[in-house]
Amino acid sequence: MTPAISLQNVSKFFGRTAALREVTTSFARGRLYTVLGENGAGKSSLLRVIAGLATATSGSVQVFGASPRDSLSRIGYMAHASMLYDEMTALENLRYFAGLYGIEDDARLEASLAAVGLDAKLERRVGEYSQGMRQRASLARAMVHDPEILLLDEPFSNLDTAASRDVVALLAKL
Repeated sequence: MTPAISLQNVSKFFGRTAALREVTTSFARGRLYTVLGENGAGKSSLLRVIAGLATATSGSVQVFGASPRDSLSRIGYMAHASMLYDEMTALENLRYFAGLYGIEDDARLEASLAAVGLDAKLERRVGEYSQGMRQRASLARAMVHDPEILLLDEPFSNLDTAASRDVVALLAKL
């Protein structure tokens, strides 16, 4: 079976500094993987290259047999930063990002928010959210288009124990 993600000799340099050096690996479909490493080890760079948000300096990356750029609609990416608009509510943020995928179904957006433990009717702007609430809204944004691959950069940061358990349960269900 063709792997969902395949990397062959992938390197990523920032000037003279190597974030990734000749990484060769693959990831099967339907599995949950955790990438561990110290700060600055290249974990975020690896996720950004797979997501098509950064280009490898050398090597090749395939997502479902195509380039990451050709697979964008099949990938959900949650960065360490929330990538949400502070002046909008969570639902407004999801409407905006879902629109990029041609999704206009508010019930679907509300279900994405409910799946991460947020109330779509909450009128508070994201800029007024706690860090944990922002993290959950960011996860809803990454999932809104029902991607086949979810790339999550530090999904548990800023979450309390109960919210972390909820995210684990959600990921297990997915």
